[in-house]
Amino acid sequence: MTKKVAKIIIRPLLALLLIFLSAPQRALSEGSKPISIELSASQLTPMATALDRFRSDGNKISDYRVLLISRTDGTEVVFVPELVKSSNMIGFERSTKPEVHYYVNVAGLKITKVLFGK
Repeated sequence: MTKKVAKIIIRPLLALLLIFLSAPQRALSEGSKPISIELSASQLTPMATALDRFRSDGNKISDYRVLLISRTDGTEVVFVPELVKSSNMIGFERSTKPEVHYYVNVAGLKITKVLFGK
């Protein structure tokens, strides 16, 4: 395995693994039931590609939740910012951070489109 392959595939996969391993810990600390997350290799590759781009754009994964949407033309990976605690009646308000959508090709190695939302 070359260093380039290791950089492109291994590092993001390790980062994802850490995120998913910490999710049950967060759930337990918040009094919820443990969470089980299952991803196939065909889902993990576009997720790693999007995560690498997301981080290179200067975003922190700890401030976001991740959605994975399988499509016929590839995969959509959506980074949704966590709600911010507030003193209003509801108790939460929207984050000032953007929602980021990465559209990844079928092979899972190239981002074809990026959209931002609130």
